[in-house]
Amino acid sequence: MGFSVSHELFVLLYSSLAGVLIALIFDIFRIIRKKVSTGMFLSAAQDILFWIVATLIMFFVIYFANKGLLRFYQFAGAFCGGFLYFLLLSRWTTLFLCRFIDIFCKILEFFLKILLTPLKITYKLLCVSLSFAVLPIVKLLKKIIKKLTYKLRKNFRAFKFLKNKK
Repeated sequence: MGFSVSHELFVLLYSSLAGVLIALIFDIFRIIRKKVSTGMFLSAAQDILFWIVATLIMFFVIYFANKGLLRFYQFAGAFCGGFLYFLLLSRWTTLFLCRFIDIFCKILEFFLKILLTPLKITYKLLCVSLSFAVLPIVKLLKKIIKKLTYKLRKNFRAFKFLKNKK
């Protein structure tokens, strides 16, 4: 089964683009690790997820671009594409994505403040109104407890007095 040179060059190009895509996904995972502190378990899960995604990308490129035929130049093209990405685009992509995430988080924080402000006000109003309703009950319970403890102490003293007489 022979293929033309132009077909082989397209397969090499697709493999190089797959390498660029894998390197971009690697940068995204790297930014996520930088922005969000993850534990050892989540880091391992991210690594496994990255390798699954990278494997699927290479599988689809090999399967659809070259009908499933493995060639050394496909992996060399993916490596060269990733290497060129890291040399030329990684720094700018990382800066752009970090700033994009920061801006997105600020916008999300702003909207959450807007959405949560009525809930905070409602919570404070409920706390104040409940404190006015509960405060007299608490005072009444304190008076009752104070009277009961006074009576118990008085009875206990009388009981002690009787116990000492015997």
